[in-house]
Amino acid sequence: MQNEDSPENTSFESAVLKWSELNRQVKDLVREKTRGSKDWLSSTEAIYEILELTIPLLELEKNLIEKIEGSDVIDCLSNPQIRSAVLDLVEKSRGVAEEELDKGELEMDDDLANEAWDFVYSFGTPKELVLRYRSLSSIVAVTEIPERVSTLVREAKTCYVMGQYIAVMSLGRMMLEYAITDIGVRRGLFPAPDSLEDFYKAYPPFERADRLLNKDGPRRAEFRSLYNAGSKAIHSSHEEPGYSPLKYLEEVLSFVGNEYAINLRA
Repeated sequence: MQNEDSPENTSFESAVLKWSELNRQVKDLVREKTRGSKDWLSSTEAIYEILELTIPLLELEKNLIEKIEGSDVIDCLSNPQIRSAVLDLVEKSRGVAEEELDKGELEMDDDLANEAWDFVYSFGTPKELVLRYRSLSSIVAVTEIPERVSTLVREAKTCYVMGQYIAVMSLGRMMLEYAITDIGVRRGLFPAPDSLEDFYKAYPPFERADRLLNKDGPRRAEFRSLYNAGSKAIHSSHEEPGYSPLKYLEEVLSFVGNEYAINLRA
C-alpha cells in the first residue's frame, strides 16, 4: 500500500471507511436502544436491527484484519479518519494474536501452518540457522563475564543468524559500551552510574574509553572505529559503517573478550 492512487489502496481505504461507518452505526443504535429501555435485548425487532448491521460489520472486519495482520508498514492513507480506523483494526489484529498466544497451544489450520513455515523458512532451513549460530565466535575470558554482556552476545548472534543486520550493529555497540563501563567501574576508573543522565554528562562514552584504553594506541583506535560503525547503524547514517555485519560482530566479540582478559582477572 505504497501508492495512494493504486486500485488496491483505493479499495482498501473504501473498505476501511465502510467498516468505520458500520461500527459507528452499531454504537449509535445500541446507545439509542439503551436509552429507550433497559430490556431492549428482549425485543426481537431490536435484535434484528442490531444483527442487520453487526453481521456485515464483522464480516468486513474479518477481511480487513486478514489484510493487515502482520503488516510492518501501512502507508499512503489519504486522510486522518482512515488512519484512525486502521489503528483500531491493527489493535484488533494484535488482540486476536495475543489471545491465541495466551491459550498456550496454537491450533493451526492449513493456511496458518503454511504461513508459519513460509515465515520460518524465509530465514533459512532449521539446519542452516543452527549451523550459522554455531559458526559464530564466542567471548573467552579468564574472569566472570556479566550476564548483561552474555545476553547481548546471544541477542546479537541470534539477530545475525536471522538476517537482522542493523540490530547486529546496534547490539554490538551496546556490548562495547557496557563492557567499557563495567570494566572501568570494577577497576575504579569512574564511579558506578546512579543516574544515567548525569553519568553520561560526566563520563561520555569516549571519555570512559580513554580512561580505560589510554588516549593513544591501537586499542583506543579499535574501540573508536567499532563504536562509530555501530553509531552509524543506530542513527541510520547514509555513510557506510566500514564493516560487514559478520566482521563487525566478530571484531566486537574479540575486542570485548580481550579487554576483560587484559583488565580483569578471576
